Amino acid sequence: MTDRTEFEKLVTLAMDIEKHLYGWMVEIPSAGAIDYPPRHVYMGREDGAGIAFAWIWNQPGRVEVSGRYPIDVSNYRARPSIRLAADRPELNLAKEITRRFLPAYLSCWEQAQDELISLRRAKERVQQTAEA
Repeated sequence: MTDRTEFEKLVTLAMDIEKHLYGWMVEIPSAGAIDYPPRHVYMGREDGAGIAFAWIWNQPGRVEVSGRYPIDVSNYRARPSIRLAADRPELNLAKEITRRFLPAYLSCWEQAQDELISLRRAKERVQQTAEA
């Protein structure tokens, strides 16, 4: 199977799971070069939280579910992720994501958002001090 086929299967998997995760929408990255499609497919929320799906290279048929975080805040002690068998029913996969991944991820994501706000406020204070 080609990388392109694997990418298309990952997109289909994410779209099937999306039907069962209220408030999350699949975000398909641009295909890029023909030989090198994106490694991840994302599912995002309006507030910026994001779920990343990627095939596990040495475990055929298994997908890793991880999170997307703000670029400016990258110091995480533990980034939650889970691994799932992609051949399970989409409803079961969505339930596993909801039960095993989202609570830990959303907690880390909220901490990252708080840290991002603190960083922005600190930059504003530095700017105000420099202007004064």
